[in-house]
Order: sequence, then structure tokens, then C-alpha cells
Amino acid sequence: MLAALMLSVLGVDDEVVAADYHLNASAVERLVAWLNLTRPDLSEEMSRQPKALLSCPPEAMHRFLQALTARYGSVEGYLTGVGVRADTLDGLRQVLLKPT
Repeated sequence: MLAALMLSVLGVDDEVVAADYHLNASAVERLVAWLNLTRPDLSEEMSRQPKALLSCPPEAMHRFLQALTARYGSVEGYLTGVGVRADTLDGLRQVLLKPT
């Protein structure tokens, strides 16, 4: 979620953010396999999670971003609403984006 918020603040299109989120599905699969081998206690808890949560569907990210926009006006509106200063976001853009 943090990566999605950062990408959105940097101006990355929601389609790309959702596709990036979906790439986590293979990492979650590896995590579940590792838990099965090393932490059966946690593996059992993971098995009770909704399959949609573990598959990181792009639609879930779209809904998340749409909900933030509907409630706060934008992802940036959400972040500033929870205490991230606007100059911090501007600083991230300066450091992470190259001028065109």
C-alpha cells in the first residue's frame, strides 16, 4: 500500500499502480510456501485469509485508490490529511522525479 501511495503521489497512472500491486501475488505465494515449511502456526492463519487478499487483484487497488479519492479528493489529500506535510511530498517529487 505504501508503494501505491508513493507511486500515486509521483503521478503514476492508476492502471500502472494496480498492475504493480498485482505483481505482489507471486511474492505472497512464496511467503505462504515459506510459512508452510517454517512457521506452520502462521501458515494456518494465512490459510484463513480471503483468497482475494492473497492474490493481490488489480481491481482491489483500483477500489482502494477510488475510495481514497472519493473521501479525500486525492491520494495527496489523504496523505496530508493523516499528517504528511505538503513540503515532504514536494521533496519526494524533487528527489525521485527527473525533469523532462
